[in-house]
Amino acid sequence: MTWQAVAKTATGDLQSTKVTAVTVTHHLEEGSHTVVLHAPRGTLSPQTHDAFLQDAIVEDSFERRMKIPALTYHRKPETIVGSGPIEIDGPGYSLSASQLEYKLKNGSLFLSGPVEGTVSMTTKRPRSERSHSEAP
Repeated sequence: MTWQAVAKTATGDLQSTKVTAVTVTHHLEEGSHTVVLHAPRGTLSPQTHDAFLQDAIVEDSFERRMKIPALTYHRKPETIVGSGPIEIDGPGYSLSASQLEYKLKNGSLFLSGPVEGTVSMTTKRPRSERSHSEAP
């Protein structure tokens, strides 16, 4: 697994660093699964590489996009825990939940409620197959 964090500003020490305009990229060595977290503000731990992010957007290799108001990223167990309201959009579905646990190793999402959503019988084409003029 590789991990990278880039921020516009960073203030703190090795225990806790406050950041703005932060992007955290988590790439699993086994396979091609990548998870990218974006947030306007948060706190990173340079020693553990864990993060607490506010108003985060999470995008992954499964074409899911999640809006998570309060997110905790744990690098070593490779998990994300979030509290909401959380919005999740993917190919052919849109969900909302109060809480989320995301296991990065296998891509599984555990949602707790209330959990609501819609599922479409037609699925979207992958982003790589869409023209730049098409809406997502």
